[in-house]
Amino acid sequence: MNSIYAEKLSHLIEFFSFTCSHCIKSEPLLVQVLNKTHAQYMPVVMVQSGEQVGTAMVYYACIKFGCGWQFRNAYFNAIVNGSQPYSSKILIDVLNQVTNKPNEVLNLAKSPEIQQKYVLDQKLVQQYKVNSTPTWVINNQYKIEGDDVISQFLKD
Repeated sequence: MNSIYAEKLSHLIEFFSFTCSHCIKSEPLLVQVLNKTHAQYMPVVMVQSGEQVGTAMVYYACIKFGCGWQFRNAYFNAIVNGSQPYSSKILIDVLNQVTNKPNEVLNLAKSPEIQQKYVLDQKLVQQYKVNSTPTWVINNQYKIEGDDVISQFLKD
């Protein structure tokens, strides 16, 4: 495991869920690691039921709109404060917090480009045999799990 952390972090894939308390906990750590390492980052939403697909698609659309991080933060905060996950109400509330063009984001979420991102990400879930969140893939070769395992990249 030490060999993972001896390498320079150049690429980080995060498999996460919007309702996972460990993912919520690891969010500030993730931001610190990305700020320090400048690693190429790819988020992958773990979808475990049909009701979760819409949230993933809207999040991917928010990334294209430049408000992906704001969406994550607002969604995580809504969950922590007791909002019903994966409902249309939480999506609309969060979108209204992060953009003044929620309808444009919703339209983009239905586009072939976003659908393709979703399909490719679900293939990554299968390729890396991801069963829990958060799971991290380091430099496209090492898979590690847990909410604080990436903290090792903050050490000098």
